Amino acid sequence: MGVSSANCCEQTEKFFTFVQSLLKSTSRWQVVTEGLQANEKGHIATLKSLSDTRWSAHSDATKALCLNYASIQQSLRLLSADTRQTLTTQNEAKTLIKKMNKLEIAFLSNMWNVILLRFRKVSAALQAIDLDLCNAAGLVWSLRDYVAGLRDQFDRFEAAASKMSPTVSDVYRADTERIKIWKRQADESSAPDCQLPGRRKFLVSVYNVVIDRLVVELDRRYQAYNSTVESFGFLNTLRTTSSHGLRVSASRLQEKYAIDLEEDFVEEAIQFQQYVQRDMTMSTSVGELLKLIRKRGLQTVFPNIDIALRLYLTLPVTNASGERSFSKLALIKSKLRSTMQQDRLSHLTLMSIECDI
Repeated sequence: MGVSSANCCEQTEKFFTFVQSLLKSTSRWQVVTEGLQANEKGHIATLKSLSDTRWSAHSDATKALCLNYASIQQSLRLLSADTRQTLTTQNEAKTLIKKMNKLEIAFLSNMWNVILLRFRKVSAALQAIDLDLCNAAGLVWSLRDYVAGLRDQFDRFEAAASKMSPTVSDVYRADTERIKIWKRQADESSAPDCQLPGRRKFLVSVYNVVIDRLVVELDRRYQAYNSTVESFGFLNTLRTTSSHGLRVSASRLQEKYAIDLEEDFVEEAIQFQQYVQRDMTMSTSVGELLKLIRKRGLQTVFPNIDIALRLYLTLPVTNASGERSFSKLALIKSKLRSTMQQDRLSHLTLMSIECDI
């Protein structure tokens, strides 16, 4: 989602290139970092390099940029005036100052800081071990609605961008550029081209494009979750689902997993519903229901329910766990252990991945 949105238009792609350029030089990074101010809690949000695979790094970078926008500008001014620096370093600092004085850069800094902060928190929640798909689908849908609601918040982001630094321009770049006049051919219309004001052009070609792309990507992610939730969702609402609705949902799930679930799964689900409704203090979450079956030794009474619950809980919400497993494997199977046998490698990998057990 993040990559698709960052590359959806030229302005956003240039913005993240600009953020990365702040950290391109080691000497510049040291000067800029020394000029950062601590927040009310005494914590200094330092600039960090971007990562193509870990989008939380983008959130860290935009947050540090927003909190220290004026301080970074001041550090760059000192760097550009420092005669001890090379001419290349001084000129690069001047170029970065000019970019930070643009209203578009300040606007995108504030906008991406707000958006990426929400994405980061939801992403962390989606990687929780005990999260099931129903809650995951709800989180993704709530994030989708939140991002869609930002379409009407252009004025708020613009006002916040103007207050980030006294040197930030109050006009958009398109308002200061020379209007291009194209040579018309004989068969072309003589009507003048439509020239949008800079504010309107930025709203239409950048802001709305980013928001719409994020909404589309979140819709696609939600549909992937929802197709599975529609199959297993009734397991979370056994106490409130009607008998007819439970029969329909259980029959649909049995047809989908005909190899794993026997034909009497529907009747077994009806009996299990009656068992759950008997005790109103009993938790009806999928994880607690599975613990209940195992604790009371009901696997032989409700074997298909036990299988269905385990199928649902083992469905991965994200691919983060799989990616971490391969990262661990790369650390264990190094060039110094190239002769390691498969059994030893499997045991060491399992011990490293499940070290918290």
